[in-house]
Amino acid sequence: MPPYRREPYISADIALAAGGTAHITGKAGGWTTTAALVQWADTEGARHNVWVEPAHVRRIRREESTWQDPYDLHP
Repeated sequence: MPPYRREPYISADIALAAGGTAHITGKAGGWTTTAALVQWADTEGARHNVWVEPAHVRRIRREESTWQDPYDLHP
């Protein structure tokens, strides 16, 4: 596991309750061998978390994410 506040940024395709999928970008809040916890903020600033299968997740650079953790740049 990376140090606190140094978790990787990721993108994922998630299933929507109303049907279809959405592409999101955010930060990995945690992971297991079977899932990654994706954390992101919507356009109103509300925070969301969802567990996603690893096959639907890929690592991205911080600059590619629509949301950046304001604290992860500080030592």
